[in-house]
Amino acid sequence: MRVVLTKSSLAKILLVFSIFVAVFISYNTFFQVYTLGLFVASFLLRKRWLAWNRYFSLEILFIFYVFIQYLFEITLSPELTGAALRRLVFNLLYEVAVYNLLIALMDEKDKKQIRIVPGEMVDHFSKAYTMAVLLLTFFGLITGEIFSRRFSTDNMDISILGLKLSVGGGTTVGYLAAITFGTLMIMYYGTNLKRYGIFSLIAFAVILLSGTRKVLLLAAVMFIITSVYRKKSVKRFFYILAVIAGAALLFLMIMKIPRLYEVIGARVERVLTGLFQGEIIDHSLNLRHNMRDTALQMFQSHPVTGCGLNTFTLFYLDGSVVYCHNNYLEILSGTGVIGGVLFFSKFIYLLGCLIGNVRRSKDELKRYYAVSVLGMFLTILVMEYWQVSYHRIQFLLIYVCMLLMCRATARDKYADVEIRDIETEDKKAGKKEQHFKFRRSFDRTGYRVK
Repeated sequence: MRVVLTKSSLAKILLVFSIFVAVFISYNTFFQVYTLGLFVASFLLRKRWLAWNRYFSLEILFIFYVFIQYLFEITLSPELTGAALRRLVFNLLYEVAVYNLLIALMDEKDKKQIRIVPGEMVDHFSKAYTMAVLLLTFFGLITGEIFSRRFSTDNMDISILGLKLSVGGGTTVGYLAAITFGTLMIMYYGTNLKRYGIFSLIAFAVILLSGTRKVLLLAAVMFIITSVYRKKSVKRFFYILAVIAGAALLFLMIMKIPRLYEVIGARVERVLTGLFQGEIIDHSLNLRHNMRDTALQMFQSHPVTGCGLNTFTLFYLDGSVVYCHNNYLEILSGTGVIGGVLFFSKFIYLLGCLIGNVRRSKDELKRYYAVSVLGMFLTILVMEYWQVSYHRIQFLLIYVCMLLMCRATARDKYADVEIRDIETEDKKAGKKEQHFKFRRSFDRTGYRVK
């Protein structure tokens, strides 16, 4: 039996492996070499000029400004700013390459006259991120790290072919699991396939074990949007009550089960104490508050041009803290108003694309995907107040997913054709056939053209 490796299958393999590299391989020589190879591979797969997006142009403008900082030494440390500049360049190449891998899949479907649907883009990323989380969970089990106080990879000693695998601390692990949970929730309620629900439970368990409080916001928002939106208006009220009851039960579990209380319950309790009593007794919160104050002082000292990207470590304590745990202040303190406008313009552009995507989505199922992804994006913007992600490629790729979803909607040849939700219609008709039995008549995301 001969196995034929098609362009579509090769693109999917590269996508999964690329997200694996982005998640598990630190920024090093291997990552740089792989990025260049991936960039060339995406070009060869398309056999034409690489697809581009204005989002990447806005990123280039910001990178160019950081280059000006480095070149003319408008920075307190050209060495630190230069290191950040190199990482931004390789991250951009990585994003463009992954973007074009999925565009190659679109091109292949166009040739075969197979319909491209927005939900597919989320599906590709959800599967890749799920594999990363499952592998992370497996490593955590065999090393025993998953049973430590907070699940992270800082103390794991795992390597493949001499390459050390590491995701990062509990915060990074929790954020990765939250993104995975969000994409799985979107696919679960969009397709009604149980496997997405099962994997989402594993992702949520990793969120809890990571002890990261802020990602609970993303998990909660994605669960509410995806579950409540897909319910009919008559059942929606009762479902909301069930969600509230479930949240209360989860809170009791976190506070009463010793293992969960030690990992995350005590940290949530300290946040609630500070919120309702006005007294911050949590060391982590105090530390981050001081970091934000320091970053604000940096911005006030050089409000226009900034102190130089990646120079926060020069200002805080003895240099043991690399960034200020606030993406907005990290960018403003390092690049000033000029860099801040250039950097955040890409988010404004992406927000406009996602809102336009909602408006273009006429039928209920397509609108569900559009609204869910928009909700995820807005929640991530809120979470940026407590984290720094401008240099983390594993988190930047989720924006590429959103760009691809908007492009898929724009390229949908059946945008004005009424689409039926097959799962719902089959239930109404009293049919008991499972989803896989209809695989030839509709695609994986639950769409069929009338």
